[in-house]
Amino acid sequence: MALTIQIEKHIEIMQLVYDMVFRKEIKGETVPNEGKIYSIYEQHTDIIVKGSRQIQFGHKVDLSSGKSNLVLNCQVLRGNPSDSKLFIPTVDAIIENYGKMSRDYATDGGYASLANQAHAKEKG
Repeated sequence: MALTIQIEKHIEIMQLVYDMVFRKEIKGETVPNEGKIYSIYEQHTDIIVKGSRQIQFGHKVDLSSGKSNLVLNCQVLRGNPSDSKLFIPTVDAIIENYGKMSRDYATDGGYASLANQAHAKEKG
């Protein structure tokens, strides 16, 4: 019985894969990334493109830590949102969770924007 359930589940997934490929290859449609299946075993897997490097699959994780390396905020994200869009919600979450703004922030260049800098200054 368990094998039958697994086979039925895989048949459903394979139908989705077939539909996706039919749309792209036969109908010539552009299938958005959200409509694609990258793994029949882990359908929640996202595609993460890193510039000109090889495509990577998995999940994007946004981590924030304090001076002691204590993790202050962690998000497992769907898709591959721009790093610059993650800064403001992270700052706000840290303030909400800990009741105060961190004194200093250091980020990689992907988080850099004038809006993010202005938000951090506004929050103190």
